[in-house]
Amino acid sequence: MKYNSKLRTAIKEIVCASYEHPTAEDVYLMMQNKNINTSISTVYRNLHQLSEEGIIKEIVMPSGKVHYDGRTYDHGHAYCISCNRIYDLSISDKEIDDLVAKEIGMKVLNHEITIKGICKECMNKVNKQK
Repeated sequence: MKYNSKLRTAIKEIVCASYEHPTAEDVYLMMQNKNINTSISTVYRNLHQLSEEGIIKEIVMPSGKVHYDGRTYDHGHAYCISCNRIYDLSISDKEIDDLVAKEIGMKVLNHEITIKGICKECMNKVNKQK
């Protein structure tokens, strides 16, 4: 299937420029705000294709909600359960694989680790309310 290259480029640029790890709905709204006319299904289709090609990454949250990451280099993620923000972590897959190998002697074939917690900003809000 041939994809509209202008739309595809716009979608890629939105994801790559965002440090917020947007969902397809977020990307769709950002496109609407930029007066780029498209449908939500077109956004989903292009995000899926860009992910399949390794241009962006899909991040599937424990809830099943999919976010997108324009930074495809080796790094991890942490998720705030209060504000739902996803943070980039500078830990590599190799570091995790090496730790597992050292701890239990397992050769890691694949892993999906989601670090969940409450971010600094949300903790500050909670502390101010006390």
